[in-house]
Amino acid sequence: MVTTRSGRTYDTNMTPEEIKAEVKRIKAEIRLAENKIKGLGELEDHQDMKRLSNEYYRLCNKIIESNALSTAEEKEFDSFKPIIDDILRISSGFAIINNGLDRLRKKEAIEYDNKITRKKLDDMKVVVSCIPNMEEQLVELERQFILLSVEQDDKNDVAPSEGTTDAATTSSSNQTSYNEAQPFWWDYGFQPRTGPKIEAKRLKKYDGDPIGYPVFRKTISHYLINNPQLRGNLNKLMEIRDLLPEKHQYILDRVDQVEPDMAEVLKILDSHYGGRSRVIPALKARIRAAVRLPLRPTEKEWETMTETVILVRNTLRTTGLETEEFSLISPIMAKIDRIHFTNIGQEEEVTLKQIEDYLKHGWNRERTIGSQIDPEDIAAANNPRKSVVVNNRNKNVMVSSAKTKCLFQDGVANTH
Repeated sequence: MVTTRSGRTYDTNMTPEEIKAEVKRIKAEIRLAENKIKGLGELEDHQDMKRLSNEYYRLCNKIIESNALSTAEEKEFDSFKPIIDDILRISSGFAIINNGLDRLRKKEAIEYDNKITRKKLDDMKVVVSCIPNMEEQLVELERQFILLSVEQDDKNDVAPSEGTTDAATTSSSNQTSYNEAQPFWWDYGFQPRTGPKIEAKRLKKYDGDPIGYPVFRKTISHYLINNPQLRGNLNKLMEIRDLLPEKHQYILDRVDQVEPDMAEVLKILDSHYGGRSRVIPALKARIRAAVRLPLRPTEKEWETMTETVILVRNTLRTTGLETEEFSLISPIMAKIDRIHFTNIGQEEEVTLKQIEDYLKHGWNRERTIGSQIDPEDIAAANNPRKSVVVNNRNKNVMVSSAKTKCLFQDGVANTH
């Protein structure tokens, strides 16, 4: 004999008529519970729903053992499984949320309790999305959770107990409140009663450049995917989609649009923007567009070439393409005057690290020495005194005069 949590017993020697009567009763209770929860939006007691679920599945086992029902009757009874699972899931979700709110009201909630409550609120939004009456209740519960969380964070900002003057403890408390007190993911400007005031964070639209993809990936991971204030993966997916170039937004069309997996989203973006076929050609184009390092580089020329090599190395590391380093050394060395070749590295084969170290050293030397030289000395060195050159050569001067006049203008002789 099997005993359920409600105390109902199922005798191992039940007759087929008794089993059918029990099946009829269980089916009626499930229909009533479904109408109350999904139709009227009235929550049933969670313990009653657990009792009903236990009785249903124990009766399923009894039917299998006794073979008292026909195949059609068993299929009809089995069709109630998704119904009982749904109403139990809804009842369990609301019970967890209400328990979390009760702990907040009693000042007994810890960080783990708040995380569980927040996660269950997000899960229930998907479950009750097609039940309007339940959605209204869920919105009200979420509002209460936000208000109670803010109150708890504000109380955490109070100074330590009497006799405690640890400034580090007070600073840490204020910082924790500032980081966790914002109630809405879109309201970065919300400020608690204490703490610094900052402007709202605005994410820039991605231009599709593979070189800038690692930075874009870190941005969406921090501000969207791993942001607890952005609720629901579908909201995160739509935000990421809006940041992509319009011509590339189609790549996320095949992701599940109801419960998208963020790991799958990142995998698709990595394949489209972070693959070898996109990153390496973009790096080569960036290198060829850089300014060539001449025989006697200026500080600006040192800086430009150094930044280019650093960009290449960082991109290869963040995209996992370090093995492609050798293919990028040739275009970089073509941008450097041959006079510098013998000073790069100590080995026969040159690496990007050796090139970066040499460029950094040259840039720092040019910048340091340039700051130590007086500008007046530079002006004097660039403007040397002009030397006066005396030309003692005899000049051949041709003299001409009118034929009717004296060459010497004394009136004695004529020019002819």
